Amino acid sequence: MERQRVKNHPEKPGVISIVLLGLVQILSWGGSFYIMAVLAAPVVRETGWSQQWVYG
Repeated sequence: MERQRVKNHPEKPGVISIVLLGLVQILSWGGSFYIMAVLAAPVVRETGWSQQWVYG
């Protein structure tokens, strides 16, 4: 009886890389876009700066 070889790599390894890179890009852009909306109030409280100064 001949043993079948088990494939340890996917048929299209580039597809997994592209999908993962796409997800990382979406999360990174989302994080950088909304970070000031999340952190602006604590920055105003801690520094005493006006909201106009913090938001630009």
